Amino acid sequence: MLQQAEISEDSDNAICALLSVTKECLQYSKDLDCRFYDCLNQRFPCGETQEKNKSRAHCLKTKQNSVQLSEVGNIWINSIIRCFIDDLTKIYQRPSLDCKNANKIVVKIQRKCYTDNDFCNVGWDHRKKMWQLFSEPIKTSKTHYYKMMWDNLRDISSKCKNTSAEKLEEWIKGQFNDDKGSLH
Repeated sequence: MLQQAEISEDSDNAICALLSVTKECLQYSKDLDCRFYDCLNQRFPCGETQEKNKSRAHCLKTKQNSVQLSEVGNIWINSIIRCFIDDLTKIYQRPSLDCKNANKIVVKIQRKCYTDNDFCNVGWDHRKKMWQLFSEPIKTSKTHYYKMMWDNLRDISSKCKNTSAEKLEEWIKGQFNDDKGSLH
């Protein structure tokens, strides 16, 4: 099991929170309301300036797609969302954030949340829905953020020990047709 994702508080790179923690934003977190991502990005604007609301949009799309999954898949994806928002809420409540390490922090959170919520066993059955969530942002985003997250899923699957692990890793990797990240 992975450790709780931690933030490196390197004072040279850390930015102080621009806004205070609010009860409204904490309620969004508690309710799994995707508006929580707006609160986080407004408190620590670490890179969403060009791609406003991408995290919120991805959250909304994930929630919309979750209703199309099996009951197990729906519980699984909502557990992942809960895990993500819980860990991000801890970040939201901190007085500062090292923006240079923000992507590393998110990758650790993703790894923890997917692993703790049985990605190895549930991921194969829901791989096409996962690709639907990631493919558009990978194609349209001006950053490598979503490709990084997709690559992290491949890395997570490479550590699975179940019978579909190798197939899942190859399938995730197969969504790109070359080393430059071009999509099929």
